[in-house]
Amino acid sequence: MLADQPGHVWKIWNYDDKAMQGVGWYLYETVEDIQNYLDGPIVREMKNAPVFSNFEVKIIDIREVYTRTTRGPID
Repeated sequence: MLADQPGHVWKIWNYDDKAMQGVGWYLYETVEDIQNYLDGPIVREMKNAPVFSNFEVKIIDIREVYTRTTRGPID
């Protein structure tokens, strides 16, 4: 379902087994697309799931010049 969200480009998944902590980095085409995803049913269900705690979301801009210099996958 995640890959089919409007504006979704990619997600990078990370999980630290020792700390039992997961992190994901998402790239969406527009701020509106990511906000629609955050306001939608997938995130609502994650926030209410007992397996998750300390659920936090931050929307930040990409530093395009630096990311392109280090070949970040933003094209």
